[in-house]
Amino acid sequence: MNLENPKLHIAGLVIVGLGLLAISIFSSSPSNKKSSNIPTIPIQEYKPEITATPGWSIYKGNGYSINYPLIMTVWENQISGGGTSLIFNPPKNLNFRMRLDIISKNRTSPESSSELFRVFKYQESDIQLSGRSAKKFTGSLKIKPQTKQETAVIFEDSINVYKMQLTYDAPTRNAEIDNLYEQIIKTFNML
Repeated sequence: MNLENPKLHIAGLVIVGLGLLAISIFSSSPSNKKSSNIPTIPIQEYKPEITATPGWSIYKGNGYSINYPLIMTVWENQISGGGTSLIFNPPKNLNFRMRLDIISKNRTSPESSSELFRVFKYQESDIQLSGRSAKKFTGSLKIKPQTKQETAVIFEDSINVYKMQLTYDAPTRNAEIDNLYEQIIKTFNML
């Protein structure tokens, strides 16, 4: 790093700081802290679509199922340190990243999984998903030269914390991608 250029030095420190913040948040033990007084939007209920949707496939994981369009592929990865991640590969005409992370409550909590979205002041709302309370975060983050659009739904059962996250690069929200995410998340069902 060229220490004679203060802008590069500051940028490097910011990147290292954000990395340390992310590591701290995702590796912290579950806490019973209440969130700060962030206003929330009224609860919205997502009812799982129990029947198979024509042109869609059903993925059955350990204690849950979720539907996805046949134009997508899905595979499961192990998360280093424990947990699994279900990766949704988009159709060729859409460029986004979507994943469902499932991590033991021994390693994380809904609060710690939500913290980064609160730090970036994403819109937060309460929803119901498969009969469970969940938090939905929507927002954008400018990382020059691009703007990252993100949506995440975070919820828990007695054993795990679930985070279904969508990320894509666009100056504004893309209705086609957002609608596909909403259709998929609505099919999530605890077995």
